[in-house]
Amino acid sequence: LPVCRAGMNEVLRTHVVSFGVVRRTGAAIELEAGKSVPADTDVMLLLHALHHDPEFWGDDADEFNPSRWGVTDVEGGAAPAARAPPKHAFAPFLDGSRQCAGKALAELEWTIAMHAMLSRYDLVVAPQDAEHDTLPIKDAMFTLTEGPVACTFVPRATTTTATTTAR
Repeated sequence: LPVCRAGMNEVLRTHVVSFGVVRRTGAAIELEAGKSVPADTDVMLLLHALHHDPEFWGDDADEFNPSRWGVTDVEGGAAPAARAPPKHAFAPFLDGSRQCAGKALAELEWTIAMHAMLSRYDLVVAPQDAEHDTLPIKDAMFTLTEGPVACTFVPRATTTTATTTAR
């Protein structure tokens, strides 16, 4: 489960589902360097910018790297250098009283679907072309590939374990 959660978090971080969200300040907000935001001001939170900010995510902020969530291998070993993102630096479902009501259900559905698929199948991505080891990605607000991604779900070999009972 830790690997599944790390994968889900990294997908949600790198592939934002919403451009941003607008909120209105209820009271004036004091910021750094003597700046402020007056009361009743619309403020837009750009989730893509937040989730790709090198100040929060490091120099590899634009790379897909599930190990940043504290998992390094499929056995769920902890990454010694992993650190939690600062509070409010990761907000795919927003946070607080205006948080998405379906967050827990979405996370549960992701976990069940990934477990159901990946425990039975290996995902094999077809080589796109001889020049690229990775998928060509368009430079856009949302992550898009240059074209369709050909992949196949290959059933995993089933193994049966013979058990014997000593009498």
